Amino acid sequence: MHPLKQFDFFKDLSDDELKVITFHTRTLMKNEIIGHRGEKCHQVGFIISGEIDMESINENGDLQTMAKLTSGDCFGETLIFTSKAGYPGDVVCKGTTELILFSKAEMSRLIMSNEKLF
Repeated sequence: MHPLKQFDFFKDLSDDELKVITFHTRTLMKNEIIGHRGEKCHQVGFIISGEIDMESINENGDLQTMAKLTSGDCFGETLIFTSKAGYPGDVVCKGTTELILFSKAEMSRLIMSNEKLF
């Protein structure tokens, strides 16, 4: 199965359409930071394997998990197309995590070149 087929975003694409999409993967280790709270998001990530948490420190100084993302989930998809929004919390790998990453330009090209992704 094509690696992108596991993600809902790509589910309507045929195998031939998926074959022409170029992407790169990145493997991150436990506690690696993908983005910090307030930092501008420049990419969309699709989680092949592993787990990512969106974390922040609450008013009592305690670590709070705002979201847990796992295999098949994606992040950054709404943030890359806004001009001022940054990550709402730190985006942290909770173990070895493999991602497929698309920059804003790559994601825009992908969406514009295939009406099934609208």
